[in-house]
Amino acid sequence: MKPIKFERIHVELTNKCNFSCSFCPDSLMSRPRQDIDFGLLQKALDEIAREKLSDTIYFHLMGESVLYPRLEEAVRAAKINGLRVSITTNGWAFTPDLLDPVLKAGVDEILFSIQTPDKKSFGLRRSNEKFDEYKSKVCQAIAQSLEHGGPKVILSFLTTPAAFVLLPTKRYQIIKTKKELVARALEWVDAVLQDSRLSIMKDEISASRSVFIERLNSFSLSGWNKLKLTEKFSFETRVLGDWVHRGLTDDHVIGATVGACEGLKTHFGILSNGDLVFCCVDYDGKTRFGNIKDITIKNAFELPSVQDVLNGFKKFQVKHSYCKRCLGDVGLINSLGRQVGSILYFKLYRPIWERRRNKEKAICK
Repeated sequence: MKPIKFERIHVELTNKCNFSCSFCPDSLMSRPRQDIDFGLLQKALDEIAREKLSDTIYFHLMGESVLYPRLEEAVRAAKINGLRVSITTNGWAFTPDLLDPVLKAGVDEILFSIQTPDKKSFGLRRSNEKFDEYKSKVCQAIAQSLEHGGPKVILSFLTTPAAFVLLPTKRYQIIKTKKELVARALEWVDAVLQDSRLSIMKDEISASRSVFIERLNSFSLSGWNKLKLTEKFSFETRVLGDWVHRGLTDDHVIGATVGACEGLKTHFGILSNGDLVFCCVDYDGKTRFGNIKDITIKNAFELPSVQDVLNGFKKFQVKHSYCKRCLGDVGLINSLGRQVGSILYFKLYRPIWERRRNKEKAICK
């Protein structure tokens, strides 16, 4: 078997979250709420580095990573192993006192997953927090991260164009038009840059405001867009997909026989209890193929059952029962649509957007 190498590995520090978003399966998750044992995390990071399984760790799967009580130590442990660290956060719990040691530990990237950028759509977060307070806290955290000058910082929104097609069983409305996109993006970036200690960046971005707006207007609301304001500060949008669809929960599912997925190929996940799972969207551990308490990651990937699934996807064949549900749906037409759609998305659509994102040049120096 040839050496395995992944673009990224998702490590779930905790599956606890301070939000319960309508578009997230948090409320459906049956796994016990828990933090990963630090010794188990260290074991995983050591093997990932030793076996050169990936250069990049994403502290994100389910849950809010910032709630992990040993976040600073987790970042340091990964950096000691020579790994690049990305944290995805909704930003609410990233207080200045918590963020500062994480920045000093050497985190490489922080993605602030805002997703719902206005008061109305914030209701989808199903939180008791007030939107204005949330926005203020997050903008302060972004400004603090930029002032530090270490990590790359990403501000991320969701878009919901043609929801009746992309979200046939939901009626989520977040950003639907270019006008809304431009307005919300400018509001948030301006709020971040209000801090006087970012005066140079503020002046540069203000001088390039027309270019910023022009780039925003070039976004496709149905795409995965990224705009680099500076080399350290980016704004991105991605379309909200039907993550929790009927195929995963209904008893009468027409399972997929063909389809595509990047799980096991570009990435996999390690859950907070140590379970290894196929991909970053397996919120309930249904694709478990071992636990790092009793098997190495490398040996787990050599299992015939795992290789069978991986080789199946190379031929667009769906082998695992959960993958059949994930790529299937209720009703023949919907199921066929998801199967064909997965192939078009992973083999055609997504590579186009990734090439565009990689070519993106910063507006400011």
